[in-house]
Amino acid sequence: MVGVFLLIVCGAGAGILLLFLSGRAVAAEVRTEPISTAGANPFMPPVGTDQPDVTPPPAPAGTFPADTPGLYGGTRNNGACDPAAMVAFLQANPEKAAAWAGVLGIGAGSIPGYVAELTPVILRSDTYVTNHGFAGGRATTLTSVLQAGTAVMVDKFGTPRVKCFCGNPLTSAIVPAAPRFVGTTWPLFTQSRITVITSTTTVINTYALVDPVTTEVFERPIGSSGSVDRPVSGGPGPPTPGTPALGPTPAAAGSVPGGSAIPAPAPTVPTARPITPPTAPPPTASVPQVRRVTGSHTLVQQDQPDCDYADAPRIDGSITITVAADGSLSGTMAGEGSGTRHLSCGSVGATMNWSQRYTVRFTGRVDDGRLTAEGTLDNVNGTTLAGCTNDGHPTSCPLYETGPDSLAISVAGTYDRTTGMGNGSFTVAVARPTSGTWTVG
Repeated sequence: MVGVFLLIVCGAGAGILLLFLSGRAVAAEVRTEPISTAGANPFMPPVGTDQPDVTPPPAPAGTFPADTPGLYGGTRNNGACDPAAMVAFLQANPEKAAAWAGVLGIGAGSIPGYVAELTPVILRSDTYVTNHGFAGGRATTLTSVLQAGTAVMVDKFGTPRVKCFCGNPLTSAIVPAAPRFVGTTWPLFTQSRITVITSTTTVINTYALVDPVTTEVFERPIGSSGSVDRPVSGGPGPPTPGTPALGPTPAAAGSVPGGSAIPAPAPTVPTARPITPPTAPPPTASVPQVRRVTGSHTLVQQDQPDCDYADAPRIDGSITITVAADGSLSGTMAGEGSGTRHLSCGSVGATMNWSQRYTVRFTGRVDDGRLTAEGTLDNVNGTTLAGCTNDGHPTSCPLYETGPDSLAISVAGTYDRTTGMGNGSFTVAVARPTSGTWTVG
């Protein structure tokens, strides 16, 4: 699962080099996406407009909760995204609608209601996300950095869920330990100035946004698109000369390489006001205090260009989720698979006897039927190579590095606490796109 099988042809008759790179050694690819670009395999035409010339706050590197004052920007009375156009396109394209909804852990029929709760904003700093395009009838997965000024739609917990210029669904960022940035960059881009946004545990009722041009601070209610924007309560103006620039206050400075603290906003800037969800009702017969449910999952790893072959093409396994009365959850997955693949790249070839065994542990929450969780996948790779050839002539096969590895995993979906039924998707943080689906109940 963690390997990359590269067959490099060094010219006719020059021999063969087969190189395995473990998940720990491979620099994971991160795609840089400038404003006003759709990227590869977009879901749809633009349904929003990005903001040019946005200068990030002085020190944006770090991990910040989504309700941090000044984390997001915007233009008053201008939502920058068109939710109605997005919904109309997906309703007219049911195959894409099913894939789009699956990424976000909802059903296609729930798209209008889900989008109605999203809020359009502008990213004030270069930001890590997990980005999902559409190719071959299914959603794709890649880690991206979106440039400051990108228009996105955030959910009620403050997480970016849609890139408006292409309609791609977004999920929580999984930051690789050794990122390798590919794609077009911009003058202010640097690895030491990238923001990671984490969801809040309470609903954000109102966002305090900063106009990137005028520095005006204004409020945008959740689920609105600019038509009901209003001045900040108390009517503060822009920061006065000499005060720190508005920007996030890190939840864990240094969690991204090069991270550093961001000055707190000027005292006159109010904080976003999260609203604590209603207390869960006392346990009843229909909603057990603790429910443990089981089901199945399927993990799929995709081949990539340039002879990058998957060594875990498909594995089926089990999943168990335990949900407490307060909505907190823990879960496990386990899978094991093996098989044979015949590989060919130019004049060279080989047989891959792949073997994978893994376990997953994750924790998270269920809120309003939406399940989100993060965890670790511990993997043992027992893959070997045999029958290597070059121009039809036998050649020795290199050793295929094996052994254990630990990878981050993100789980999302829907879960009904009354029936104990749920389904969704997950993404594994490894260089080659690796993801899957799960169902319980």
